[in-house]
Amino acid sequence: MKFLTKEDLLNREVKVSKVVFENDEFVYVKEMSGRDRSIIEMSMMKFKDGENLASVTSEKDIVMDTTNLKAKYACMCLCDEKGNLLFTIKDADKFGAAISSTELDLIIDEADKLNAFMNKGKEDLVKN
Repeated sequence: MKFLTKEDLLNREVKVSKVVFENDEFVYVKEMSGRDRSIIEMSMMKFKDGENLASVTSEKDIVMDTTNLKAKYACMCLCDEKGNLLFTIKDADKFGAAISSTELDLIIDEADKLNAFMNKGKEDLVKN
């Protein structure tokens, strides 16, 4: 076992994996950072009273909106070969409309091998 120093933690290499489509086209997906995951999670939170954060007094005032979740997830994982993101969460609507569901599923399947985001969500739903 090795104790990780501050420098070790701040300089970790990101894991990147190739996703191959038909006709030998491919993309890369990466392991999400903690910040990337938080961005997705925050994008799913909607307030019952519009955008008024001050109206939130309990968990009941927040609803989960999973609209276009796969595209949001893909946008936070699609990267170049060095792990630099190609998209932001703001690109999810346009990206989700542009990509085929077959290709999106291939991206999600590979991204989940690195992140376990979708599978963890399914497990949590089954538990409840």
